[in-house]
Amino acid sequence: MDPIVLATVGADTEAHSHFASMDGMSGIIYVRDVEDDVIETLKQRAAEARMSLSAYAAQQLTLVARRPTNADVVRRARQYAAARRQSGALTPTTDEVVEAVRAERDRDTLGDSE
Repeated sequence: MDPIVLATVGADTEAHSHFASMDGMSGIIYVRDVEDDVIETLKQRAAEARMSLSAYAAQQLTLVARRPTNADVVRRARQYAAARRQSGALTPTTDEVVEAVRAERDRDTLGDSE
């Protein structure tokens, strides 16, 4: 297994200032113990996207890092529901949402078999 070098060691390092001045990158990440098949898949996908492996991996890491975690989504949903309740707006209960989803699925399933 080969390591993948993606991009700085730290903002105060000489390497950082060299890379930052070259292409605006803010850090280097070394990823060790990456399975060979994963590296090959990433190389193929990078080639298909007409990107270097480093640029493709950095893009994918950026997408993952910017995506909210499940805990973030749940917390935001609870905050939103609480704010709606405080403002007097009607917010469906969890049971009502589950019932509506099930009814929609049942309707879709019945519609498919007709």
